[in-house]
Amino acid sequence: MLHPVICIDGPAASGKSTVARLVAQDLGYIYVDTGAMYRAFTFLTLEAGHDPTSRPRMKQLLEKVDFQAEIQKKEITLREANRDLAPHTRLPEVNAAVSIVSALPELREYLVNLQRKLRLSGPLVMEGRDIGTVVCSDSPFKYFIDACPTVRAERRRQQGEKDNLATRDRLDSSRASAPLLRAADATLLDSGKNDARALADRIVSEVRARQKTGPNRSMKVCPYWFHICRRICLTFFKIFHNIRAYGAEAIPEGPIILAPNHASYLDPPAVGCSLPRVTYYLARHTLFAPPVGSWLLPSIGSIPVNQQSPGPSSLKNIFEVLKNRGTLVLFPEGQRTHDGQLRPAEPGIGLIAARTSTPVVPVHIIGSRAAMPRNGFWHPFRPIRVVYGKPLHFSGDPKNREDYQRFADQIMAAIAKLKCP
Repeated sequence: MLHPVICIDGPAASGKSTVARLVAQDLGYIYVDTGAMYRAFTFLTLEAGHDPTSRPRMKQLLEKVDFQAEIQKKEITLREANRDLAPHTRLPEVNAAVSIVSALPELREYLVNLQRKLRLSGPLVMEGRDIGTVVCSDSPFKYFIDACPTVRAERRRQQGEKDNLATRDRLDSSRASAPLLRAADATLLDSGKNDARALADRIVSEVRARQKTGPNRSMKVCPYWFHICRRICLTFFKIFHNIRAYGAEAIPEGPIILAPNHASYLDPPAVGCSLPRVTYYLARHTLFAPPVGSWLLPSIGSIPVNQQSPGPSSLKNIFEVLKNRGTLVLFPEGQRTHDGQLRPAEPGIGLIAARTSTPVVPVHIIGSRAAMPRNGFWHPFRPIRVVYGKPLHFSGDPKNREDYQRFADQIMAAIAKLKCP
C-alpha cells in the first residue's frame, strides 16, 4: 500500500530540513531528505573521478553501483556496498557539484523511482526540490518553504558551508529535468519571517484537520451504502463474468484519476467493484431527475454533468473530489465506442489533470463489449479483465489546450499497451 506523503520543497538554506524533521517528529512520520540522495551520488561521482556533467559516465555509475536506501528509526539511511555515505554528503566539493550532478536526467529518473518506492514503508515527510511537482504530485499536502537570499546566505555561513547560493538557485531552477518550482497547489511559507517551530505547527495542524474531514466532506456519498452496492456488483461480475483485476494494489492513495477505455455500460461498475475504495463517476444529468436517481446516484459517487454543455458546477464538483483526496473515474474517449476499438481522447481529462496536478492511471477494460455491446444485449459468462497501469503525470503548460490534448493522447496510448499478465 502507498502511504500518504507530506511534500516540503524549497531552495538551499531555506530551512525546509528543520521544518520537515519537526513535522515528522510531531506526526510520527518517516523523515526523508531526498537532497542527501543526490549528494551521495555526487560524492560517488567525484570519488570515481567522473566529470559531473557527463551523462555517459553517470549511466556507467548507475549500472555498477550497489546503492541502498533503507528506512531505519524513521529516517532514511544511504549506503554503497555496506558503506555509510552520510559522512560524505556535506563535503565542500560535494556542495559545489551537487546541483550539476542532480540535473542529469538519468540520475533523476533513477532516484525518483527509488523515492516513490519509499511510500511502501509508511507515512512520509519528504523534502527536496521536486517532491510536490514530480515525485509525489498526487499528495494533497504540499508546502514550499523559502526566505530572502540574505537570510539564506547567513544560515549557510552559520552552517560553515561556502557554496554559492545564487549559482545553486540558478542551476536548480533552470535545469531541463524537474527544475525547482513551486507546485501550483503548494502553500508558500516564509521561513525568514517565521521560525521553524511555527511553520511546523501550521503544517501539522493543517494535515490533521484535512485528515479528519476525509475525502467525502462535501459530497453526498454514503460509504456504507457504496460498499454494499460494490459487494453486490462484485458478486455479479464474479459469477457471470469471472472478473479479474491486475495492478490495482499499486494505485496510490490520495487524489487519483482513473482513465479507462469505454465500450460498454458494464465499464463503470467493473472498475468500481475491482477497487476497495469509494470511486466517483460522471453521469448524465437527466438520470438525476427522478426522485430515486436524485438520492441513489449521489450516494454511490455519481456526479451530474450535461454532456452537451458542461457547466462550471460540474468542474467544481470534480475539483472538490480531487481536492479532498478522492478517486475519480473519467473516460478519456467521452462516450462508448461502437466497435470496441479505442477512439481518440477528448482534451478534458488533460485539463483536469493539469488544473489539479493529479496523476492519471490508465485502465484497460478487456471483454466488456463482448459481454454487453453498445445497442446490444447482455451476454453472461463472457470474461472481463481490468488492467491498471502506472500513474502518468501531466508535464505541459497548465493553460495550453494543445498540451491537454497531447496528454490525453498519451493516456490513450498507455491504455492500448496494457495487456493481461
